[in-house]
Amino acid sequence: MNSAFHKALALHKDGDLEAAEKAYRSHLEKDPDHLPSLNNLAAILRSRGQLPAARSLFEQALAGNPDNADLCLNLGNLLAEIDDAEAACVQFRRAAGIAPDNAAAWFGLAAADLRRNLPEDALAAVERGLALDPNQAAGWNNRGVALKELGRLDEALDAYGRALALNPDDGETLYNRGVVHLLRGDYWQGWPDYEHRFAGPAGRPPGGSLDHPTWSGQDLAGKTILLIAEQGSGDAIQFIRFAPALKDRGAVAVITQCREPLVRLLENAPGVDRVLVPGVPLPAIDFYLPLLSLPRRLGITQETIPGAEGYLPVPVAPEDRLPSKGAFNIGLNWAGSPSNEADTKRSVPLESLAPLAGMPGCRLFSLQFAAGRDPLEAAGLADHIIDLGDRLGDFAQTAALIGELDLIVTVDTALAHLAGATGRPVWVLLAHVPDWRWTLAGESTPWYDSMTLFRQPAPGDWATPIERVRNKIKDICALT
Repeated sequence: MNSAFHKALALHKDGDLEAAEKAYRSHLEKDPDHLPSLNNLAAILRSRGQLPAARSLFEQALAGNPDNADLCLNLGNLLAEIDDAEAACVQFRRAAGIAPDNAAAWFGLAAADLRRNLPEDALAAVERGLALDPNQAAGWNNRGVALKELGRLDEALDAYGRALALNPDDGETLYNRGVVHLLRGDYWQGWPDYEHRFAGPAGRPPGGSLDHPTWSGQDLAGKTILLIAEQGSGDAIQFIRFAPALKDRGAVAVITQCREPLVRLLENAPGVDRVLVPGVPLPAIDFYLPLLSLPRRLGITQETIPGAEGYLPVPVAPEDRLPSKGAFNIGLNWAGSPSNEADTKRSVPLESLAPLAGMPGCRLFSLQFAAGRDPLEAAGLADHIIDLGDRLGDFAQTAALIGELDLIVTVDTALAHLAGATGRPVWVLLAHVPDWRWTLAGESTPWYDSMTLFRQPAPGDWATPIERVRNKIKDICALT
């Protein structure tokens, strides 16, 4: 049997994975619990993206070899790859318990803890790893991420510096460093590093397949430029404000490419001549640019952000008017897209909004897209919050609807940007360390004059900002 395994191993080493897979399977028919064959076959399947099958093999191997740290690591890495951070943590902790001197176990645990939004645990784990292997650039990068999430920005920059000393061209670390500079309000240093935002899983920047040059400041007189929306819808709404600057530089046409729900809204954006959805043939263009690269090209600082007073007209009328009945009408949005990696820390449990219910003179409306009444009933708030989710429609229709409200209270989602861009009063509930654009302190932002920021004083503490929101609403209602 050993000769059969060695044949499979030789094929594996030669890169003939198809033949190696067959040989491993043949050997496992005779010896189903042969550890090296199970592990190596799982590795082949993982490399091909057959992750459920690979996971099953790793688990089978571990069942017979529960004290094998390498198997725990292999399974942990696979679980991290399928974004099951909870299960990955179990395996990395198991590996670290079996082999506490194995730096990879601590580094894996740190990365998984970061995915679970546990920066203190991640920092403790990564420091154990770096004590064992201080030359691990990825470890220093993750130390920087953990420190940034704890608000320790100077230390985070130092950690990124250590990572870049070991791996100067690592795009993920450069991007992370840029985010910290932006979070500090240092746009001059932040924008260049932010250009590395497409490193890692994000892949190549949008428009990379176009046979046209990117715009890096060339003369735009008489030229047509394509702006490609990227990341979330809120980013498109926030950064379309820079389109008029391109017309000021002589562009004859500014075309924007975005997702369908944004089209009617952005068609009316100043400086935008045409809006297209992806897949529609492009007209003749001279340059293109991912939308969030515009601030760097324009040399934008916090002091030169345009359009804070509101820059997007509402292109449609509301389908139905909301009867005021003398009430102060407040729209609520408590959760963002679950696909956003920051959603666990930016979204508020609906139950946490209960203190806003039942205030005299106020009516509450749910602006949670497609949520329906079920979450409201589960939270015991169905009698206090009127669901408007089925009336939101695209962003143009949503803009018309929120124009009927006196105030929007929301977490950090596209709705916050929509309200700010259309000049509607909006209060935003922010995590202790929020997205870079909101910096770390203050109730106001240079991005939107109509916006007030309510910050967590400590990670996970939504009660404090919600109580501040409640008290301010009571003050307003007492005056009306």
